[in-house]
Amino acid sequence: MVWMGGFSCARPIKLQINKKKWTINWSIILGLLIPILIIGLRASSVGTDTATHIREFEFGVSGQDRSANTIEPLFFILTWVSNFLVGGPLVLFLFYAAVLVVFTYLAIKRWVPKEDVWVVFALFMFILIPLGMNGMRQLSAIAIAFYGFRYIYERKLWKWIGIIALAALFHLSVGIVLPLYLLFCKKLFETSKYKDLTRLFFPAICYICLVVGLWFSLDILLYLNLVPPRYIPYIGGASTHRMVYVSLAWMWLVGIIFMAKRMGSGKKHLFIYSLSLVALPLNMLNMVMYYGGRTFYYIIPAILVGLYYSSHKIIGKNKRLASGVCVAAAIAFFLLYFVWMGASQIVPYRSIFL
Repeated sequence: MVWMGGFSCARPIKLQINKKKWTINWSIILGLLIPILIIGLRASSVGTDTATHIREFEFGVSGQDRSANTIEPLFFILTWVSNFLVGGPLVLFLFYAAVLVVFTYLAIKRWVPKEDVWVVFALFMFILIPLGMNGMRQLSAIAIAFYGFRYIYERKLWKWIGIIALAALFHLSVGIVLPLYLLFCKKLFETSKYKDLTRLFFPAICYICLVVGLWFSLDILLYLNLVPPRYIPYIGGASTHRMVYVSLAWMWLVGIIFMAKRMGSGKKHLFIYSLSLVALPLNMLNMVMYYGGRTFYYIIPAILVGLYYSSHKIIGKNKRLASGVCVAAAIAFFLLYFVWMGASQIVPYRSIFL
């Protein structure tokens, strides 16, 4: 109820202050501030990884040797800053929450019409952003990478490399999406020699080959004792239940794509649909290393934007109905996955003040 109430309050009547030709849009500020505060002010019992992050915070404050730690150095820099300012992890949590929410909003503005930005933001509010109360480091990297997808589409290599380098400061796993720039070459959606199927599935097929190659490479490295000891526990197949769920979701997405009217009407739509299909091979990493399946989270933003595209294509000109279907589906997912199934342990929600 806290999360739903927060979002319902996020779009008040626009209050703009015009002074010296500049404008403050308080609806946007409030709409972004509410989820930032809800995520950043959560209690230690909210989110399966929150307690772990607090332990890492305490570890960083103690000044112990971090050479064997796999967490990014930025986390410990922010740990020092947060401890210096407030004597606890509050600033650290708020910073990661702000990066997640703000970069998500800025990225959405690139892919959807202005009037529907908050509709798509609702999808993220109920499906992806709640995970920021759990894996806050990776979700921050996901938001930054999502913002960077525009540079793949616009063919700006150095900006893509720069944005991935920035995201890597928050979570090193973001490196898995770096090759996407090479797979989405400019001619892929412009030349007539490619059929729609080839356009859509080519990047996903390449990633399947990448995952299989990584699988064999890790076996060889383990055999030759070339894997650092601290990384050995992460190698090996994890539970495959998530693989089953995502595979079904992937097949459902394919069905949505081929049912959609005028599927190939725009290069932007083809790019998002094709990017969405990369989720399956990334989830296959679950069979290669523990937690490897989490890398498919980097593609969830494209899937959500693709859901928005598909709903509007299928339903047609009734934009209000299409937007309502999207938001209703997102709320249903939130209630099923986070509330009923208890995923990520973010429900019941508690703040640091309760």
